[in-house]
Amino acid sequence: MAHSQYDNKNTWNEAEVDARLKKTYGNKADAVVAAFLQAYPDKKKADALYVDTMIRQPILKIMRHKAAQNGAPVYAYLYSWESPMMNGVYMSYHTAEIPFVFHTIDKMENRIGNSREAQTLADRMSDAWIHFARYGTPGTADLPQWAAYTKQNGATMIFDNTIRMANHHDETLLDILAPGYAYD
Repeated sequence: MAHSQYDNKNTWNEAEVDARLKKTYGNKADAVVAAFLQAYPDKKKADALYVDTMIRQPILKIMRHKAAQNGAPVYAYLYSWESPMMNGVYMSYHTAEIPFVFHTIDKMENRIGNSREAQTLADRMSDAWIHFARYGTPGTADLPQWAAYTKQNGATMIFDNTIRMANHHDETLLDILAPGYAYD
């Protein structure tokens, strides 16, 4: 079996990607890919193989409940930056954003690298968390306007090489993958 550095979504040809998508999603493959690329326009077709519903949907449910309490504002983010190290094998795993938030990417250079993109992302994320701790809002001048999350707006800051504010960006995708999931 080939090492994952040389056999992963970044090394597969189109036929391999299509076969894996068909195996994973069956007759929903085309719909999943279309919805995925709509939700994440900077990603590749093969990335649709790694959509997270295990964490993403329960977090959406928690955010909706918290926002409905009409207490402190809820600020949602999604981290989708992928390290170029080891031919992209690390992808965007759970907790991968922590070194960016605490501006300690230099301690993870073997996993993150030392690119200008990674440094800029660390600057932006760390500044947002510091601003949130000081002022109760994560917005900074270097980020798009960060709206508080509500059930109606689905406002989510997406952290990647391009940082963007999105509204209900993955709703269609999640509906295809888990129809009938109860968020309320």
